[in-house]
This record gives sequence, structure tokens and C-alpha cells, in this order.
Amino acid sequence: MAKPARWELIDNGTTAYYRFNWPAGAVHAFSSRLGGFSDPPYHGLNLALHVGDDAGRVRQNRQAFSHALGLPAVDWACVNQVHGDRIVWVGPGEDMDEASFTAAVHADGLATDLADVPLAVFGADCGLLLFYDLQGRRVGAVHAGWRGTAAGLPRKMVEAFVARGSRPGDILVALGPQIGPCCYPVGEDVAAAFSQRWPFAEVVLGPCSAEGKRTLNLALAQRLQLEMAGIAGEHIGELGLCTSCTEALFSYRRDGGRTGRQAAVIMLKIEGHR
Repeated sequence: MAKPARWELIDNGTTAYYRFNWPAGAVHAFSSRLGGFSDPPYHGLNLALHVGDDAGRVRQNRQAFSHALGLPAVDWACVNQVHGDRIVWVGPGEDMDEASFTAAVHADGLATDLADVPLAVFGADCGLLLFYDLQGRRVGAVHAGWRGTAAGLPRKMVEAFVARGSRPGDILVALGPQIGPCCYPVGEDVAAAFSQRWPFAEVVLGPCSAEGKRTLNLALAQRLQLEMAGIAGEHIGELGLCTSCTEALFSYRRDGGRTGRQAAVIMLKIEGHR
């Protein structure tokens, strides 16, 4: 079995991205803000169209990123992210037809059984997670901030894979860049959302400060619910980079709300091209 314990940064001068040592059956990457064509405050490799950046620059960025990854087209399957727990499947007769990718679909998870269909989710502090069935059956992408994580979206993606025939022991998951507990004080509402649902809440919530705030370890909460869903610990790779601490990444909190977004992209490759 592959063990996605290691990651590397690939920098070709125009784009820079992170990837894990996964088998070659799927193309995957977590982008950084390095490179690209966007102007401040979105500089440089902003990949999101919904943040106020010039659409032409965003398309240039997506084209450069697609070229760096060897994707067949600039068009990615994307959704209008709403901090929920809905997963949409991409393909003929599914929630989203691959012939007409659109951000009008409200969801925070994407999955497909099709090859050569890139899935993309975006974030600038929220967690971005990628899923891959080692048997080459399907891939998925998740945008999970505190709401999506508290609602169990990472676990629901595992359950969605299993419902289509995957085995938990064959699923690899990569936890991309997200805000770390070092920079993530949260209020009582967030703490309660975890305490009321998850038995591990006190493990991922830090002690209460004098200001009445606790810290949240979002990545650990995702890892623990994935393990509860049957994913082996060694099959969960974690980038371990805090978006707020890492200048090479976009951060909504650090940058005052007006900033770009990094993307997590994954695509199942066709048989014979692995």
C-alpha cells in the first residue's frame, strides 16, 4: 500500500505547488500563491473567480497551473462553496454533467468516477482535502472550514466512496494547507459545534483564554473523523502548513479578507497513462 507521508514543493518559475508521494494513477496538487499573473491584493497565483480579481488574470493563472500539472484543459469542475456538507458527483446523469461545469451548484465536496475530469476546491484558511481510491475507481475534493468539518464533511466523503464500492483501506486522503491552532482562536459557538457532535472535541480545542476564546486544530479534527470512518492513519497525508503563518499561501484572516485563494485539484488518469 502507498503511504502518503511525504510531500514536496514543485516550483517551475510560473507556478509553485505542493503534492504528496501518491501513486501515479491520479494527478493532484495544492497550489500556493507563488508565481501567477494577478496584481495585489490577489498576487500572484490566485485561482478563484469569486474574490474580485480580474477574470482574465484568473484564467491565465488557471491555464498556467493546468499546464504545470499536465491537465487536459483549463476547465475544472467547481462548485459555489457554501460551508455546508453537500457532495456532488460529476458525470453523465450525476449532480453535475461534465459537459457543463458550473459554479452555480451549491456544495463543498466534489467526486467523480470519470478519468480526465479535474475537480477543484478553493480556500484561504479553510481546509482543502483530496481523496483517492487506490484501486483507481474514483477521486474527490473537499472544502472544509470549521462548519464543514463540524458537520462531518470529510467523513461523508469517505462514506460516499464506500457507497459506490470503495473500501476504506484503499482510500488515501491528503490534508492541504489550512489555518493552524497557532492562529485560530474561536468563540463558544464554534467550540459548541464540535463538543455537541464529536467525542474528540476536547482534543482539538485548546484551553479557554482570558478573552473567552479557545483555539481550534482544524486539521486534527479532520484526521480524527477520517480515522473514525476507517481510514488508516498512515493513509492520511498532512501538509502541516498554517496559511496564516506561511507567506507563500493566501490567508483570509491574515490578509484582512481581501485576498486570493489557493486551490486543491485532483484528476483520475485514464488507464494506460499512469
